[in-house]
Amino acid sequence: MRKKSVFSVLLVVLLWFYSAQAQEIQKKVLTIDDCVNIALKNSFPARSAQENYQSARWNFLGGFSGLLPSIDFSSSWSRRGQHTVSTDFYGQKVDQTSPSVDQYSFNFSLTQPVFNGGANLANYNLKRYGKRSAWDDLKLAEKSVALNVKQGCYDLLKAQMLYDVQKDAVDVSLQQLKMAKARYDLGAASLSDYLKAKVQLGNDSLTLITNENNVKLAEATLNSLLGLDVNTPLEINARLEYTKLDADVEQETRKALESHPQIDKARMGVNQAHSGLTVARSANYPDISFGWGYNWNNVRFPESINDWKKYVYWDMGINVRLNLFGGFLTTSQVRSAKAQVRLNKDNLEQNKRDLVLAIKQADLLVKEGERKIQLTDDALKSAEEDLKLTQEKYNLGAASILDLLNANVSYKTAKNNQVQALYDYNLAVAQFEKATAR
Repeated sequence: MRKKSVFSVLLVVLLWFYSAQAQEIQKKVLTIDDCVNIALKNSFPARSAQENYQSARWNFLGGFSGLLPSIDFSSSWSRRGQHTVSTDFYGQKVDQTSPSVDQYSFNFSLTQPVFNGGANLANYNLKRYGKRSAWDDLKLAEKSVALNVKQGCYDLLKAQMLYDVQKDAVDVSLQQLKMAKARYDLGAASLSDYLKAKVQLGNDSLTLITNENNVKLAEATLNSLLGLDVNTPLEINARLEYTKLDADVEQETRKALESHPQIDKARMGVNQAHSGLTVARSANYPDISFGWGYNWNNVRFPESINDWKKYVYWDMGINVRLNLFGGFLTTSQVRSAKAQVRLNKDNLEQNKRDLVLAIKQADLLVKEGERKIQLTDDALKSAEEDLKLTQEKYNLGAASILDLLNANVSYKTAKNNQVQALYDYNLAVAQFEKATAR
């Protein structure tokens, strides 16, 4: 009875242990969209672009400083005393100390820029365009992260599918080896046939080890892209399959040329260059501002409203400043700004060309992928049929072991080609989506 109790306790402990182990190795099941969202939170490039955008937002707020009035308040207190030493008629030193005097002041001032050649408005626009450019950088970073993560997911799915294909190949090779052994034992096949089947099983087993390692490598790489522990077990809730891309390339290209972040960023560069040119030219115009002040000064601190009214005064005026000669500084800045405008215009046109080319390349890859999928599907059906026929012939003694092994290799190659075609197509679709900013 006591032995039964001890056995029961041990059984419970073992069950608990294996249950805990099973929970630890439970895979994290994610969709591709889940992976993209996780990477956008953990990816350092995406986070850097987000922080850069936040910085540009606050920098933009400072752009209003040149358009709005500035209001200042200042107050001071000081005490002044005097000690003098002189010599009298009899040659004696005489020390004289004057009573100390306090001085109090309160000052309010308001300054409103009126005209400075458009420099303040141009500086405001510089910060506004900078904020927009930072937003474009953020969107581009997110698109790049999304593409990398999708490719990581496809790499893992492809590695898993190739592993499954190879595992099936090992099973088939094992069955063929058993069959060759049986035929050899009955004297219906030669020793060479048996050895060929054995070698094929060994080769397939070696490839299976490589494919298994490829799955682990792809899983670790995807974990790194997601910012997770590289040992985290992952399962992607998706499959590599064909889904027709519904897109009008010409319409997508026109739309991308209008609103793609890459083009918008280049366009903001042109706008910033024009604003920089306006700032440079503003040095040729007078700087006019309006000022108003409200001041109070006295040797005694105001103790009543009457004390305040007695010594308070205000002033206002217009300030005009004109640069007559600055050592050719303005000329050099204007010429440099004009060059920047031309440079950014060329950069905008180059970006348009690059984007059109990227969309064209992605579209061609999508079409290539579609054709490959169709061809590999047909090839797989033929290889599967050929394997069945060769298997039947071999069973009847009408085909050699070499014919059977070749048919098996052709079938496995056809399945691998189909997986590769699906991978290439889905990756091309992801590249098309990034190129068009869909």
